[in-house]
Amino acid sequence: MAPLLDNKRAFITGTTRGIGLAIAEAFVREGAEVIAGCRDADDVTIGEPFVCDLRAPTLPPHPLHILVNNAGVWLPTPVTGEGWDDGWDEQWQINLRGVADLCRQFAAQAERGNCIVNISSRASHRGESGYSAYAASKAALNALTKSLATELGPRGVRVNAVAPGWVVTDMTREVLPEGRLPEPIPLGRLGVPADVAGPAVFLASPMAEFITGTVLDVNGGAYLH
Repeated sequence: MAPLLDNKRAFITGTTRGIGLAIAEAFVREGAEVIAGCRDADDVTIGEPFVCDLRAPTLPPHPLHILVNNAGVWLPTPVTGEGWDDGWDEQWQINLRGVADLCRQFAAQAERGNCIVNISSRASHRGESGYSAYAASKAALNALTKSLATELGPRGVRVNAVAPGWVVTDMTREVLPEGRLPEPIPLGRLGVPADVAGPAVFLASPMAEFITGTVLDVNGGAYLH
């Protein structure tokens, strides 16, 4: 059986660690040529590095078959605390506007069978106390995903998202309670980056060729809707 992403060229942002690195590794295993979006080329351990400023992002040279918008920031914005303006500005720009700009550039060169996979968050569905800007940016990302799916669908270009729950990464490790779950999770454990990489591969592959406009929850059953 041929690899799921054989002969595909994918641009994946935020690939130096955590979920982005796991997605890049999974794409390579499935035969894709990976262009690794990063801030510093020296930090890339898999794929061909491409320095990308998420405040004014650009795509690597064409052709590209798959775009995975994984990079993002998670900053506290307590409504009665400090950092409100800066936190909203940065997360809105990186988590939403930068992603939208990359989607627009990708759409300009996309051909039938190409696809976009956006990495959202379970916070987009249920909010997150103290992180309202992050939750709002990811909820808006879901709406962007669905809007582009309807707009690009007639051209045969699919747009989907993956919404992870709690996943142990460098970004979340400091806030996760040691030895216990932060919320009830029916599957009984926290996620790991590979749990998100598999669904990203699926949505980018021919196995999902009739799926578009979907936000796929990957949270162990912690949030059901």
